[in-house]
Amino acid sequence: MGMLGDYFKSPFKMADSFLNPEKGYDKAMDEWKRAYEESKQYGQPFWEAGKGQIPWLNNARDQLFDPGKLQGEWAKGYEMSPEAQDMMNRMREYGGSEASSMGLQGSSAALENSQRTAGSIVSQDRQRYMNDLMQKYLASIGIGQNMYGVGANMGAQMGQNAMNFGNNQAGLAYGKQQAPGQQLGQLIGAGAGLYGGGMGGGMGRSPGTGVY
Repeated sequence: MGMLGDYFKSPFKMADSFLNPEKGYDKAMDEWKRAYEESKQYGQPFWEAGKGQIPWLNNARDQLFDPGKLQGEWAKGYEMSPEAQDMMNRMREYGGSEASSMGLQGSSAALENSQRTAGSIVSQDRQRYMNDLMQKYLASIGIGQNMYGVGANMGAQMGQNAMNFGNNQAGLAYGKQQAPGQQLGQLIGAGAGLYGGGMGGGMGRSPGTGVY
């Protein structure tokens, strides 16, 4: 029954396609739109993620233009590292023992030397802290730049897809509008050809004689 049904349906499908040529354009437009919307769904997250980096990257750029202020903010969170604290403890123990052995314990010279050494330990530890923060900060900027680059490329591709989609839809819409007229023109041309062929084949011959 299925094959027989298809047999009877085929002539009707052919007739419908012949009488309504614009339906093919409608189907093509729907398929193109479906593919375009699907591509947007794939690209949209990357574009949105890249666009979201712009405010943060602009803020990071402004902060790097004033490094003194940026480091001042970071310095507020500085705490002596365990390594530096251990060095300070060992310095106090060693300095106190050495000064005691020399009979200088409590003297201004021993105190100044201890303070100078402690200041050097803290300064170096603080600089390491700042350098570590800057490296991490620049690394995060690099990640943001990469995300923005991927998003920008995807945005450009989506823009090109939108332009192609618009041009394609416009072409299909024009074809749909012109299809009935073109079909009619083809029918008239075919009819004229048949008519002309029939007249040309019958006018120059004497009926029944076979003689022109």
